[in-house]
Amino acid sequence: MGYALWTSSLIRHPFGVCELIDRQHESARLHVPLHINPEVIRMSLPSDVPRDVYETLSLSHPQKRIWYLEKIFPDTSLSNIGGPVRIKGQVDFHLLEKAIGHFIASHEGIRLQLHETEGEARQYVSEDSHRPLEKFDFSMESDPEASFWDWIHKEAGIPFKLEHSPLYYFALFRINGDDCGYLFKCHHIICDGWSTQIMTSHIADYYTLLAQGGTTGTVEQAPSYLQYLSDEQSYLQSKRFEKNKLYWSQKFDTLPDGLAVTDSFQTDGRRTTIELDHKLSSRIREVVDRAGVSLNTFFILVYFSYKYKWTGQHDLVVGTPVLNRSGKKEKAMFGMFTSTMPFRFVLNPDASVAESLVQLQRELMENYFHQRYPYDLLVRNLELKKKGYDQLFHVSINYYNTRLTTSMNGAPLENVEFYNGQQAYELQWIIKDWSDTGALTLDLDYRRDLYSEEQIHDMAEGLLALMDGMLATPDTNISSLSLLTVQEQYRQIMELNDTAVEYPSEKSVRQLFEEQVRLTPERIALDHDEGALTYRELNEAANRLAHRLIGDGVGKETTVAIWTHHSAETVIAIWGVLKAGGAYVPIDPAYPEERIRYMLEDSGAKLVLTNVDGIEGQYPIPMLDLRSASSFDEKSFDPEIHSEPDELAYIIYTSGSTGQPKGAMIEHRGLTNYIWWAKLMYAKEDPVVFPLYSSLAFDLTVTSIFTPLICGGMILVYRDTGDEFILYRILKDNRSTVVKLTPAHLSLLQNIDYRHSSVRRFIVGGEDLKTSLARNINDHWGGQIDVLNEYGPTETVVGCMIHRFDPYEDTRASVPIGIPAHNVMIYLLDPYLNPVPDGTLGEMYISGDGVARGYRNRTDLTSERFVDNPFLPGKRMYRTGDLAKRLRNGKIEYAGRTDHQVKIRGHRIELAEIEKTLLQDVRVRDAVVIDRVHDDQSKYLCAYIVSTGLLHHAELRQSLTAQLPSYMVPSHFVTMDEIPLSVNGKVNRKLLPEPNAASDSHIPFQEGRNDAEHVLLQVLEELLGVRPIGIRDNFYHLGGDSIKAIQVSSRLNGLNYGVKVKEILGSPVIEDMASLLRPLDEGTQYSQSRAEGTIRPWPIASWFLRQNLQERGHYHQSVLLELKQDATISELEHVLQKLMEHHDALRIGLEPDHDTIVYVNDPAHKVQINVHSLADYSAEEQAVGIMHIGEAVKGAFDLREGRLLQATMFDLGANGKRLLLAAHHLAVDGVTWRILLEDLATGLQQLRTGMPVNFQSKTASVQAWSEQLHQYRLPDEERMYWQSVTSGLRTILVDIEDGRDDIESARTDSFEWSEEETDRLLRDAHSAYGTRPMDLFIAALGQSLFDQFGLNQIGIELEGHGRESFGDSIDITRTAGWFTSLYPLKLMHTPDGLASWIKAVKEQLRQVPGNGIGFGLLQQRGDISAEYAADKLVRFNFMGDFDSEFRNEWFDLADEPSGAESGRANALTALIDIHAIVVRRKLRVSATYSVNRFLSSTVDSWMQAYKNKLAAIVAHCCERELAEYTPSDFDTIKLSQDELDSLLM
Repeated sequence: MGYALWTSSLIRHPFGVCELIDRQHESARLHVPLHINPEVIRMSLPSDVPRDVYETLSLSHPQKRIWYLEKIFPDTSLSNIGGPVRIKGQVDFHLLEKAIGHFIASHEGIRLQLHETEGEARQYVSEDSHRPLEKFDFSMESDPEASFWDWIHKEAGIPFKLEHSPLYYFALFRINGDDCGYLFKCHHIICDGWSTQIMTSHIADYYTLLAQGGTTGTVEQAPSYLQYLSDEQSYLQSKRFEKNKLYWSQKFDTLPDGLAVTDSFQTDGRRTTIELDHKLSSRIREVVDRAGVSLNTFFILVYFSYKYKWTGQHDLVVGTPVLNRSGKKEKAMFGMFTSTMPFRFVLNPDASVAESLVQLQRELMENYFHQRYPYDLLVRNLELKKKGYDQLFHVSINYYNTRLTTSMNGAPLENVEFYNGQQAYELQWIIKDWSDTGALTLDLDYRRDLYSEEQIHDMAEGLLALMDGMLATPDTNISSLSLLTVQEQYRQIMELNDTAVEYPSEKSVRQLFEEQVRLTPERIALDHDEGALTYRELNEAANRLAHRLIGDGVGKETTVAIWTHHSAETVIAIWGVLKAGGAYVPIDPAYPEERIRYMLEDSGAKLVLTNVDGIEGQYPIPMLDLRSASSFDEKSFDPEIHSEPDELAYIIYTSGSTGQPKGAMIEHRGLTNYIWWAKLMYAKEDPVVFPLYSSLAFDLTVTSIFTPLICGGMILVYRDTGDEFILYRILKDNRSTVVKLTPAHLSLLQNIDYRHSSVRRFIVGGEDLKTSLARNINDHWGGQIDVLNEYGPTETVVGCMIHRFDPYEDTRASVPIGIPAHNVMIYLLDPYLNPVPDGTLGEMYISGDGVARGYRNRTDLTSERFVDNPFLPGKRMYRTGDLAKRLRNGKIEYAGRTDHQVKIRGHRIELAEIEKTLLQDVRVRDAVVIDRVHDDQSKYLCAYIVSTGLLHHAELRQSLTAQLPSYMVPSHFVTMDEIPLSVNGKVNRKLLPEPNAASDSHIPFQEGRNDAEHVLLQVLEELLGVRPIGIRDNFYHLGGDSIKAIQVSSRLNGLNYGVKVKEILGSPVIEDMASLLRPLDEGTQYSQSRAEGTIRPWPIASWFLRQNLQERGHYHQSVLLELKQDATISELEHVLQKLMEHHDALRIGLEPDHDTIVYVNDPAHKVQINVHSLADYSAEEQAVGIMHIGEAVKGAFDLREGRLLQATMFDLGANGKRLLLAAHHLAVDGVTWRILLEDLATGLQQLRTGMPVNFQSKTASVQAWSEQLHQYRLPDEERMYWQSVTSGLRTILVDIEDGRDDIESARTDSFEWSEEETDRLLRDAHSAYGTRPMDLFIAALGQSLFDQFGLNQIGIELEGHGRESFGDSIDITRTAGWFTSLYPLKLMHTPDGLASWIKAVKEQLRQVPGNGIGFGLLQQRGDISAEYAADKLVRFNFMGDFDSEFRNEWFDLADEPSGAESGRANALTALIDIHAIVVRRKLRVSATYSVNRFLSSTVDSWMQAYKNKLAAIVAHCCERELAEYTPSDFDTIKLSQDELDSLLM
């Protein structure tokens, strides 16, 4: 379908006339003016398949690697190399062309061509058949230089045809009079960088010879690449090969920890170039020369140092290309020799830069001795795929120092490398040492799905800072180097930590409380079950206790344990201890006895204050019962004791890795600083009311006790009786204004309307706060709530960072932990205490007034965790063990732990403590404890046990409960034979199974157990064409979709079982689906009599009427059947008559005056089949006859008659018979055809066996369904959704606008997949992400449209079957009619990789309300903007798998076309209309478009891209070994993909 779009007039230019070749039609030759856009005109040079000069040969190993890449990334420019050679002077193009031809003739390597047989690529040398070179003159362009580079970039991106075609391309160009030259482009499979130097040199020499009057004489063949192929085979049989193999096998006998796996189906790349000035380049050369190493070595060390600084990994691998040419002869050969060598190096951070350079060079040279060993063989030997990896490296470093020819016949010559825009590696550094000035250039080539421009900019900044440090002091250790500039270091260390704020640092909280007592003595300070205490009463009670304690010997820093149930006495006890000068130690009554005993002993508590019964006398420590008046002194005035800022205030115990908890000692200065800051942050109303409900041993409670009592607020004391969740009581009482809690607590408050709650502020701490949870809470408070994310370990007094959740700005998975609190410094550092760049993970260190004294009786741990602050001499900082990164807005985001600590319900837990406790049991040989995530995203602990004998989990749980707090006892125990380890001997967390669950792939086959299951399995096997199916199988994984679900429901109805389509889709596991089956009774049957009267137009009918088609009666959906056995005309007419009578939609008529839709019940109408005999014609003529007659039949429909199904028989003699069933679209859709074809086969079978024709009962009529639909009120959210989707939709740009885009101008492009490919698409591909075929179709469609048309957003229109349930909708699963839904989808381009894109599309499709049925209703009601124009969009329809409809004895789908389904004068209703269908187990995809809008080359190119994208996506999904989830897989909660990914990492 080619169209000549260019004139053939001849225009003279300096080159004369060029003969150019149309890429679409290689036989068509056009003479065109030189200044016309070369991309429009020129395609690859055509070639005849030549006679073989040599026997075909296998590829070399370097070539094979390129071939494999081509098979993975077909039809891309990934392997294009080359660039323009610019000559600054006068050039004789005739001689230049002759020189190029001489070079081609003399080098067999450049003439290599490929062909593939039985999956293996072979190569041969083609004959030298010189063709005139293309010539391009840019001198007449308005901007010649820009036009020239546009051409170069376009040419670089055009892929080569791989088989039986030249793999090189030369063209001549002129930019202006003295700036011209030639472009060389070559496929990497026949050429490498060294070869380009050979080519440039030879052409320059040949040209110079000719220009100076010489002759080339007979063409002498240069050394041939074929000799190298022979030499390689010898090498592969040699001892050297075996020696090399052993070397590399030993080099990688264990794999580095940081070995990554990449999504290998994206190649779109970009290049950023860093020009290193002469001064910096000279400094690099000086250091390199002094160390006696190469520039290549220097830059590899730069990369390794950068990688180490960014990830903390020491054992690193990078790819480095090697020349692979050993002798003079090989260095004269044109061909592909280059191999990429995996260079592994263990970086020693404590070594100096100079030492590292020498060591790296030594190891690099050692590697070079073994460079010839093929990398592809190494990957195969190491069995990387089996171990879960794809490559040894994903980053390559290339050093170019080849001195290219710089002149030709006295004229300066410049070689420029183009960038082909594709990336095989995630990242590639190219160092170019070509400049005559000595300046170096660094190209950063990167995959756009993995790196953003911003990230590459940051990388460039980091590299320059790193190199500056390396060059300034080569004797400095690698560990001391920084990726930050001096200015950025100052910003991070000083500016972002400028938090100094005045506070009463010389006062203790006890003094602040006493000052408040004097201000508001009669205000209520504390309310509890037994009454209330004013500030005066509370203070006096605390004073009486303090005097008693002083009398009992309590003084400065005396530790006193408080072991109480929540009550007024708890608060009194805390103030009493502080007023006496002591430090309190909170004890949770729920703790196990052993833990309490340890805490009392370790803290050195002199006294225990309690209100707990039954503990007196059990411990060798005096106890005071706070419920007894005798425990209090009579003196009620403030004791005259002053606590110094550096004296102890309290000790709180947290989990410890040794098996025992550790006590953090908090001083008064830190407590005062925090509480004063907390007052400013949280006490916004007067009075502020805090509930006291959480464990006293949890430092969260510190905020709730002290903050309100220094600002006139009130504490509400709650004791947890277990009768009701305590937070529900707090919210029900509706008195508290500020509640401090953990995210786990907060999650229990979702999905209830709290718009009238008294709570105005949540302080959330103790765990990572997910954005979805914060947003949910914000929504349920109607936005009238502050969700404050407070971060801080116990060792730095409760909280040291804060962030107020912003529902508009906070869109990442987790809410940031924000910025430092007052008088707190936060540093994100690497292991050597260097600040890390923004966006990089670093360990969080905290300094300032809140840092604790240390751990009680643990000087070793104190010195490890509390270290000197290198940025503020004399200050200390606490090493948290928490990982975090600073975002670009300066906020800090929590990112997990560096150790084996986790947080469960706000409690910090050392997993090692639990594991050590487990291992104390003699029955446990090995144990690993990890944290896992429930479906509701809450965390739990799971223990994996290897036992020495019989071990009951209940006994183990009981044993742990006696030794550990309840929150440290695992929720689940799993007994295993062995703990799975990675290849490097570490616990492989991914292989630890979920408790009490196994993946589908591990569940054994189980057949049906009852009647309902047997019936369901039988129906599924018939419809899905899969046998056997078990009750544990998944409907989607078997190829099920929504259309199949409708069929399942319909079939089951016929078998007297009812199940809704949405129930099938919502319960895909067959066992669950079967449990929803219910026997049908008479009350669920619909009337089987003929429907009568008018029909209110339903959405798709209204859409049809709005089109105002010129040939309204010719708008069909038809099938042509090939009869498998003879059926007489009378038999067929009888069954079709019954079909017309049974299915009401086939009798719909249209009254044209008012567009009224009615049922036309004409009792006199009889179905008649017209027979056309084409028996005497050839098969080709028969096909043409069917097409013409079929189109005439369809064009003769009269919608007024109500006969929307007509049949025509074609007798093809020896080729059998064809039955055309032509149906107007008003009566049918894809589901309807399934019903009609099933009934047709059933009716013929019944008739043949002497039974009456009796079809399965029909369901509700179109009339009844339309009436109910019109009564349905769409939810406001759905209305808003569709208005949002239709706003600002973009579409693809057309090539031309010439005439009407109607059926007359329509053309169709198509492709078909094999059975194997189709089966992978329908079944195998969906385990990876829980997808359905439609998800993958749309993912590939979006990618292909983005790439082909250069868009970042595009609107497409989708077709659905339209039979979704709405409200309490009636059943239409077995109703014939046109129910199709049409609705838009807005796709946004994302650069985050293929996995993210598939998941994003899946989620977007899941979020479409009602699969689009509501959109048509809104459009019909006029609620959609008039700007929405579906005819300007690309439309997609997947009609599903039709194979089950042809599993009968009567007919199959015929191959011949039956004529246009729409009248030729009818307008196309979409820019490109795409249909996908599966027939005979093969996918067929067709795209219809108008040649008055698109060039056929545009659509051909796009269709090929679509096919490739779809294949790549299916391959990607099938290769994923582990399933990944998306938010729609968890329909009970709301999550974003970022949140889910971060939870499941």
